[in-house]
Amino acid sequence: MDEDLEEMANLRALKRGCQPNPMQSQPIKFTQNSDSRDKNQDDQLMKVMGISGFGKKTARVFDVEEMVKQSRGSISSNKATNFHSDEENDRTTTTKAAEDKTESNNSDVDDEIDKDEVNDEIIDLEAKIPTVRHITLNHGRKTVSAVALDRGGGRIATGGFDYDVKLWDFGGMAASLQSFRTITPCESHQIKSLQFSSTGDKILVASGSAQAKVLDRDGMEIMECIKGDQYLSDMASTKGHVAMLHRACWDPFINEEFMTCCDDGTLRLWDVNNSKKHKTVIKTKGTDGRKTIPTTCTYSKGRRLVAGGCQDGSLQLWDPKKPLVRPAILIKGAHTKGSDVSSIAFRASGQVVASRACDDTLKLWDVRSITKPLFVADNLINLYPMTSCLFSPDENFLATGTSIRKGKGNGSLVFYDTTHFNKIQEISIPDASVVSCLWHDKINQIMIGCSNGDIRLYFDPLRSTKGAKLCASKSTRKTDSIIMNVKPVVITPHALPMFRESKPKTAKKKEDKDRQNPVASHKPELPVTGPGKGGRVRSGGSLSAFIVKNLATDHIKNFQEEDARAAILKHAESAKDDPYWIAPAYAVTQPKPIFAEPEEDESDQQEKKKFKPS
Repeated sequence: MDEDLEEMANLRALKRGCQPNPMQSQPIKFTQNSDSRDKNQDDQLMKVMGISGFGKKTARVFDVEEMVKQSRGSISSNKATNFHSDEENDRTTTTKAAEDKTESNNSDVDDEIDKDEVNDEIIDLEAKIPTVRHITLNHGRKTVSAVALDRGGGRIATGGFDYDVKLWDFGGMAASLQSFRTITPCESHQIKSLQFSSTGDKILVASGSAQAKVLDRDGMEIMECIKGDQYLSDMASTKGHVAMLHRACWDPFINEEFMTCCDDGTLRLWDVNNSKKHKTVIKTKGTDGRKTIPTTCTYSKGRRLVAGGCQDGSLQLWDPKKPLVRPAILIKGAHTKGSDVSSIAFRASGQVVASRACDDTLKLWDVRSITKPLFVADNLINLYPMTSCLFSPDENFLATGTSIRKGKGNGSLVFYDTTHFNKIQEISIPDASVVSCLWHDKINQIMIGCSNGDIRLYFDPLRSTKGAKLCASKSTRKTDSIIMNVKPVVITPHALPMFRESKPKTAKKKEDKDRQNPVASHKPELPVTGPGKGGRVRSGGSLSAFIVKNLATDHIKNFQEEDARAAILKHAESAKDDPYWIAPAYAVTQPKPIFAEPEEDESDQQEKKKFKPS
């Protein structure tokens, strides 16, 4: 208490301005010994209680000088703001118009920037399409309606309206670009679709006949589907199709199964090992419950759905795990009624499907919401019921072909972006329609079948691998003019000249030498001008005419030189010695013949006179 009273007195003295009493102002000094004792006592007490501290709370320390400076600064800032507030109000009113102008200018600039960004995106996407270079294969003169590539991208199969299927091999094809085999699997029926199996060892062929065929990769027939009974009204009771096929496709997971669609209003599932009967039949019906014709069919990538496009414009999708009596998803009026659906393509997820039809449209659908298409592309002319549509391997693009009338423009293959649905690129084909197309995922190349009989293969030298690059890099072989004679020659230097064989010569030298020999060079004989000789006759007559002529002339010549009387009399002695025909009949009554002596000519008499002996 005494210490507190003394401190109070010192404070009062300071306020009054007088100095405190020195005796009273002396503070009490605490020695170090006392502090150390207190600390030791505290440590011993904490050890006994088993704690690390008493939890003393330290008081906050305030710096008075800094607080005063802060208060002075705040006051000055308030004054400055009050002083400049009027000026700022005047300035804001004058700059509002300028800000409005800058905002409008900025909006225009933003629009231009957005357009530039979109153009840049289109350019980037266009660079991903492998259309830098291309080669052209010639299938024939008629439309190429089907193209197929095996899983490895090394072999091509093409079919067309000329009933032929041609096989091409990139590895063995030279720069001449010729197919190594041509077959006619379905006689006089147009080829509608071709597809390699997932392993690449079989080719599925659908033609205008009612029977699909399976070939091996060399074109030999493995299996032919049976034809159904066309006199049965229930198509489920028949063992096969009874009308023209439209398309056939392999199951993406089961290598031995495939599906076909036909004009008899059914889709049928087949097994390669059983050609006598289909495995499953699916009937397609329209909105009114009547039969409708499926014009295309396909599997989804994950085999979750089986899809078919019909002539009434509908898309019908079935779930293979459920009964196939009714479609699981039915998109009514997907396309114009009466227009054939030419192609259907699924994305990998199986939830988005693209459809192409003869109503000149390409549509994109989400099977989870079928009321409205995601995207519609109009004015894409389609004149062929097998025109293809496809997704790119990375599913960033959707492509389809367009058709033209003969001599009325150019067909094209059009690419769309699947994100913003912008038209990215269009490949023009002069004077031809694009009927079938394919984008191979492994070699990254695009194959197009055209209506003029050509097949175009597009590739990028940097992004594509193998395929068309193998034969495009090859050059035509140059014929070697120096060809050695392959006939074996035995060299005998010590043989006699008549038995010694000549040294081997080149083909050119041998041909020059044989040219001088008329026999070795087969020199043609000159025509006979005079009488024939050596079995050859004069030109203008036959051998029989020559023989008859010679016989006649010889007989006439002999007849003129020979005496007729002497020719008759030379048989008189033989008739007298051995009478057989006439003499025995007149032996009694016939007088003895007396022949006159031959008269001598005047020339003979004169000769006798000249040489008469004396």
